[in-house]
Amino acid sequence: MDEPFAALDPLMREQLQGELLRLKETFHKTIVFVTHDVEEAFRIADKIAVVRDGKLLQYGTGAELLRAPANDFVASFIARQRVRAALLPERVMDVMSREPCCLPPSGRVEEALKLMEREGVDTVLVTDEDGRLKGCVGAWQLVQRDYRGHTVDELMEDDVASADPKEAAISAFARLEERKRPYLAVVEDRRLVGIVTRRSLAKALAKAVWGGVAP
Repeated sequence: MDEPFAALDPLMREQLQGELLRLKETFHKTIVFVTHDVEEAFRIADKIAVVRDGKLLQYGTGAELLRAPANDFVASFIARQRVRAALLPERVMDVMSREPCCLPPSGRVEEALKLMEREGVDTVLVTDEDGRLKGCVGAWQLVQRDYRGHTVDELMEDDVASADPKEAAISAFARLEERKRPYLAVVEDRRLVGIVTRRSLAKALAKAVWGGVAP
């Protein structure tokens, strides 16, 4: 696959990266994926080959490249990831919260508001009876129309930024920055298994710097 997502907008690119990860887990096929986007490589690859002028400079996992870049070119190529990786855990599963705020599609919007108020959040994720992520409903949607008497599936958005639990944490946090979103839903086999927020980032950094205890 030669830069298959290069010409797409960021939202579509992110969605197709997630779909590619799902297909990889489902069919267990080896895919050779060419990209100049380091963030993309760290998100989707089991192994990364860094090539320059037709020569293979290094081949290994993202973690191996971060720990021991083969030369100065590799080090500079992944410099941004190295800075973040110095402080962050390796995988999304290590930093995600396993208790996201959820309601079923039939849940009343009034329930969503009460849940937002109780948990101090502005978004509720919508999952079906099997735990599959269907969408989200946010406080910003409710101020745009009369929500009384509606269920969350009538108002929800199905565009939910997501991450894979095995994905590199630095890649997920980069998307939080790029998409200007407060959270990423963590999805495995289409089921919601957790959530990553900016608070997750702060806690991960605090733990790395101070062992989880503020100075």
